Amino acid sequence: MSADGQGRHRREFGGFPADLLARRIIGVRAIVWLAMASVVSMALPGNILHGSLLGLALFGLGYGGAPLAARLFAASRVGIVVGSDGILVRGQLVSYPEISSVRYDWKHEPSSGYDGDMGGLELSVSLELVDGDRIHLTDGFPDGLRDAIDEARAAWAAGERDSEEEDEESDAVARGERTGLVWLRALRRIGKGAAGGYRTFGPHVDQMSRLLDDVRSRASDRAAAAIVLASSGDPTATSKLRIAAEATANPLLRARLKEVADAREDAALAEALEALDEADREEHAG
Repeated sequence: MSADGQGRHRREFGGFPADLLARRIIGVRAIVWLAMASVVSMALPGNILHGSLLGLALFGLGYGGAPLAARLFAASRVGIVVGSDGILVRGQLVSYPEISSVRYDWKHEPSSGYDGDMGGLELSVSLELVDGDRIHLTDGFPDGLRDAIDEARAAWAAGERDSEEEDEESDAVARGERTGLVWLRALRRIGKGAAGGYRTFGPHVDQMSRLLDDVRSRASDRAAAAIVLASSGDPTATSKLRIAAEATANPLLRARLKEVADAREDAALAEALEALDEADREEHAG
């Protein structure tokens, strides 16, 4: 599947993005600290400081807390995100290799007894896992849920490539034990066709393009491929990485991919790359 098509395979149903709380947490902490400081200031002479702090805390609660509460209420209803890498079910990521099938069970709801009420059909959606477990997704039928799951799983299955070729591409851009900055410089040398001080050509641009587009590959490998492509002169590499990030269901890896795509300075880019690699290692170690 091309990177341009990935955006169609991340959809949210009834819930909120799992990284919403992470984006709001700084504001929530600020509100708490302002409220605490306001209480402490009551013991000090004068009420100007107390009034100012209390006003800021109340403003922050209304500005940031109310929208957060509304989104959390919405999340409690379903909370399903269908992405290119798996399905996020109320904070739990289920990757596509873990899913053996998706069950759509219909049941007839009896009528209420009132005139004109014929009853109806209700759908229950659940995931059958390879290990034999089942995860219930939802009762009812959110618009587009079935199509989103079927399309995303089909795209995942269609992305299968030769494992030896994948290993070769991943090894070429792997971080190993290098620091983020050393890794970044090495990736740029590969992109410019100079590796290890010798005038040799690194992996072909087509190989790096495939790696960037491959939803089965590690997020850090895909980000590294984007760096190589950008250094080779591909002006679309960064936008493709952003598209890959938007299609990812895993909230941590999605945020890390965005950090890499949005970094403007080498120090920030190297730090984002290193953090993405560490997150990748933790995910695959589990």
